[in-house]
Amino acid sequence: MTANPFHKISSAKALDLLANGEAIFNSYVEGKIKLLKLESFCQTIEFRNCILSSFSGAVTTFSFFEGNLVFENCNFDDYLDIQAGINSCLVRFVGNTFNEFVNFFDRSFIGEVVVLKRH
Repeated sequence: MTANPFHKISSAKALDLLANGEAIFNSYVEGKIKLLKLESFCQTIEFRNCILSSFSGAVTTFSFFEGNLVFENCNFDDYLDIQAGINSCLVRFVGNTFNEFVNFFDRSFIGEVVVLKRH
């Protein structure tokens, strides 16, 4: 399945939705999503059938994700950066397309990790 979003939202709106624990579906997220100021993120981060310009879950030193991290049927136009930290819950990448570098350097995954390619 190819991402075919029908909503267009800003990265600021996406961050607000994520901070409120809401999933993002069927959206083109314009701009860079940066979780740089958050050392700990309790909410689930979930994107389904989205196109993301850029996503960074890395902080200057270390980040700890306490919620699930889910990307399904998404296209990443640019760099995906989730380095230096810990994911304690489910990490799920299913059916995504990555057009640039994906960085998980120095990242620990304690919970279940599911990575499946596009069919």
